Amino acid sequence: GVRPSAIGRTCWLDEQLRSSLRTGIQQVVILGAGYDSRACRLPEVKFTSVFELDQPALIAMKKERLLSSLGALPGHVTYVEVDFDRQDIITVLSPTKFDRTLPTFFLWEGVMHYLDANAVDSTLRAIASLSPAGSQLAFTYIHRGLLDGTLDFGDLGDVPAM
Repeated sequence: GVRPSAIGRTCWLDEQLRSSLRTGIQQVVILGAGYDSRACRLPEVKFTSVFELDQPALIAMKKERLLSSLGALPGHVTYVEVDFDRQDIITVLSPTKFDRTLPTFFLWEGVMHYLDANAVDSTLRAIASLSPAGSQLAFTYIHRGLLDGTLDFGDLGDVPAM
């Protein structure tokens, strides 16, 4: 079901991020951060510059809730407003302290399927141009057919077990 899948996905992505930090990643960009709590929840991340990108309304709500629960916003996090359908991440990151020379971990969880193909393509191209050697990208993807019901994933037939 959905809940175990989301839990498994989150655990896997957490481990990818932790592993990346152990091997030299120096900054983190969370695309479509929403209520992602990694910047506060994972001790390893607290010593890294984190850039959380999302829609202005979501960023405002998140900051309000963090202030309410923590009393202050985490100092290592920069909140960046973006509309993935209309803006590219290079433009919105430019006025921040994002350093294009540092190996970066890009995390894009649970967002891609909400965007049109052009927004996904332009974001992936921007990530590629912002990524020096050693950078990494972890993302989740849900097949559009699963979301709109045009494909039946119930019978996987001859798909080999992994």
